[in-house]
Amino acid sequence: PEYKSNRKACPEDLIPQFDFVKDAATAYGILQLEAPGFEADDVIATLSTMAMEEGCHVNILSGDKDLMQLVTKDDGGACIEMIDPMKMVRFSHDAVTEKWGVEPEKLGDVLALA
Repeated sequence: PEYKSNRKACPEDLIPQFDFVKDAATAYGILQLEAPGFEADDVIATLSTMAMEEGCHVNILSGDKDLMQLVTKDDGGACIEMIDPMKMVRFSHDAVTEKWGVEPEKLGDVLALA
């Protein structure tokens, strides 16, 4: 997509790790979904939103701050939360707001200015 046109290329040493991660996920029986032409964060955003709309409580396991804009309020029903696997920190709607000073749905605007 055009909004990602200024991104640096994927580091060369990361590319060989993709197949390793896919093999490990297969070995552990972890479902893998790919959508040619789309980045992982776009697929995660789409599937997370669809699952929440179907009534699921969604946990996104990622350190990608861009995904924090998907986090919603937990009113005891369907919602989206995020867990940073490196820090083992759960980000609820309030935690994202506290960290960034804006509610998650406005985080994309803040990150675009950075």
